[in-house]
Order: sequence, then structure tokens, then C-alpha cells
Amino acid sequence: MASPDRRPTADRQRSPRRDRDRDKSEFQNEPHDEDVDDLMSKFENKIWEQEGLSELCWAKHGEGETRRLYVTMDEAEKAFNAGTLIGDGTNIYGETRRCTLRGLKVVVKAHLSGNYYFPGSDTRIENAMHEDDNHRFIWTQLVLRGYADVAAMLSIPACMDWRMQDREAPQPVYTVQTVVSGDPDEELFSLADFMTVVKSWPESFAEAGYELRKQLVKQYGRATAAFHTGGVFHNDLHAGNMLVLYKWGSGDLKDANNGPTAKLRFIDWGMSIHERYAIARDDDDKVKGCQYLPPDNLDTKEIENPMFTKYDGVREAKQTVPGVVVGGDEPNPRLDELRQKRSDGLKCRGERNIGPWEIWRDLPEGPKQKLRELMRGAYNSFLREEGKDFHEAKVKARRSAAARKSAATKQEKAQRIAREQRAEENKAKREAKKKKKDAEEGNCAVM
Repeated sequence: MASPDRRPTADRQRSPRRDRDRDKSEFQNEPHDEDVDDLMSKFENKIWEQEGLSELCWAKHGEGETRRLYVTMDEAEKAFNAGTLIGDGTNIYGETRRCTLRGLKVVVKAHLSGNYYFPGSDTRIENAMHEDDNHRFIWTQLVLRGYADVAAMLSIPACMDWRMQDREAPQPVYTVQTVVSGDPDEELFSLADFMTVVKSWPESFAEAGYELRKQLVKQYGRATAAFHTGGVFHNDLHAGNMLVLYKWGSGDLKDANNGPTAKLRFIDWGMSIHERYAIARDDDDKVKGCQYLPPDNLDTKEIENPMFTKYDGVREAKQTVPGVVVGGDEPNPRLDELRQKRSDGLKCRGERNIGPWEIWRDLPEGPKQKLRELMRGAYNSFLREEGKDFHEAKVKARRSAAARKSAATKQEKAQRIAREQRAEENKAKREAKKKKKDAEEGNCAVM
């Protein structure tokens, strides 16, 4: 089957970011010769294992010597100036370009402005560092937890040298990350643009369009479940912050190897939060799932915002999305509004934005409901998988701890026995020496 027209027919703008906590202090590490924090150390080690990507953090000097080489602002700026815009390239804080840096294809983002909500305040470096830190945390955590397939839905951030030297406003602050695809046969769209293309296809391609929607909702369910079980919430998953890698392939829906595919990718972690909540688990160590209702005070306002896809009234935004039961205190009252109290006194937390609605909102209720069920099914399936993995890891850790304790006990016992043997040997030597001395003194007395 020939592929349908894939050209976008409408432009989409990114959403504005909201204000957020900025508690990250100025980067103090000297990247080339001092230790880094625990997260950065784990990230560096994982980057070293990524074939062809170690240049994001490391460089070889001389024969066999490897050392840190973080990307400087001047280096990122040079790559940015030689790059090409992605789409219109802009959002409220800056612009992004596809570039080449250290021989790698990357995306460089220039954080140009300060605080969108408080004009006049210069928060370029705080914005950039906050986004970079969140991005690095979720990617590293997914890899360490063993969910490489979900980590592959994110780009990989480079190691940035945050020393600003003489860079003052209005000079931009840069972040660098890998491109989300290396397949030349894949076409890249925002989710909003991709769905515009799918909706423009003729009726003869309706089945293919629906199959691609099914792929997207299942990926969304699995990915967000992976985020949430790790205590991470993106908080800005509108249809511009999700990308789609589209490949028509053979055009045969039954072709498992080369049929049409739509791969979801997640970008822009500037509003995300992590390690804010205690994630509730049941007796089998599975995270407790729940159905989350995006709050009126946020999402219903955005439905009519021209920077978002147009939605048909408020009813669509009142559909629930999967979430997890959370506990603990929320230090930010604004974010605490996003936790919804359940009848059992616990609270539910999910993604606060309306991104997945774009996948099904134009469909009749029957097909629309099936897509929602697929999304929830993928989400809940991951909760079961993760719960099993978590339980096995806990049992393994408990056994390892018991084995270490047993080994330590055996070692301590062996050391105690050895000490006792040495003490007995020393005692015997002292007694033998004393007897010899007494014997010598007795012989002298006889003489």
C-alpha cells in the first residue's frame, strides 16, 4: 500500500511553562578534575556504556587515558550558531536547533529569556539547570531500574559545564541532548502535527491510522507508568512536548518487522518533579494505581488557550487518566492541588496535562473508549511488571544483605577463633619460657 500524504497541514506552538521551584544552587564541581555528585556519577558511568555517545561527557587524552570533558557554553554556542531550526524553533524561553557537536548529531537549546511570569528577573541559568537536572534524573533512573525501552523514549542529555565565566544577559544559556532518532527513514512530528496528518488521510487509510493510534496510547501508558512508579511526573505532557517518529515501511499492517510504526518520544522536562512523593505500594509490592482527573483550575483554562490544540468543550478534559496513589507532604501548595483525595484518605496523582486526548478526541465514542482502555491496560500492566521486579529486587537485596551478614559473621567467628588460637599459642609459649627459666634458675641453685 502506498503511503498517505504525511505533510503537516497546521502549525502548532509550544505551551507556556509555569513557574516552579528553583532550589538548584550554582554548579560547584570542576568537571575536569573533581568528584561529582552521586546522580552525575551514575549518569557518567551509563553514558560510558552507550556506544558512540561517550563523547557527551568523556574524552580520551593520550594512550589509554580518559577524563571528563563537559560541554562548555562556548562550545554549545558554536554548534548552535551552525545549526538549523527545529520547526519554528521557539518557545517562551528560547529556541532549539539541530546541530553537530563532537561529531554527534544533537539538539541544542538556547535558554534566551528569564522568567516568563516575572519579566525582568534573569533566571536563564536556573531554567536551564532545572530542566537538565530533571532530564538527567529520569533517564538515569529508568536505565538503572532496567527499563531501557522506556529510557529510549527520551533523548540523552550531555554533561554541561555550568561555569558561566563572562556570560551575562542577554547571552543565552545552553543545554545539549541527543536527537531522538537516528533512522533516516523515520519522519519526526510533534504529536499535534502527526495527528493532524493522520486525520487528513482519506477513508482508505482509516484502519492504518487507528493502528498507529493504538501504538501511541500503549506507549503513553507504559511510559507514564514507568515515570510515576519512579516518583517522576512530567507535568507538561501536552501534544507539543510529545514527539512522534513515523515510518510507513511496507504499508502492511500485518508486517511485524517493517509495517507502519509510530514511536512516541518525550521532551522538555523543565516543569517535571521527582522524589517529591512517597509512592504507595500494596502487600505484594505493586504500586497502587488510581484514576486521575486533571483539575479544573488548570486544564479547563488551557483548553481554550490558543497555544494549545483546540478542544471541543470541557467534557473531553474531564476524562480520567491513569495515576498512582501517593503519600507524604507536598511543600509546594500549588502542586498539592494536583493530589486528589480518595475515599480511603490517600491521594491520587497523574499527569496534569491533556496530551493523550489529542490521539483520540476526533473519534466516535466506541473507538475512543477502546483507545482509553488500551492506555490504561498498558499502564496497569507496567504496574504489575514493575511490582514483580521491585519485589524480586527487594528479595534479592534482602538475601544479599543476609549473605553479607552471614559472611561477616563467619569472618568475625574465624577471626575470633584465630585470635583465641594465637592467644593460646602465646600463652603456651609464655609458659614454656617460664618453665625453661625456672629450670635454669634451679640448676644454678644446685651448683
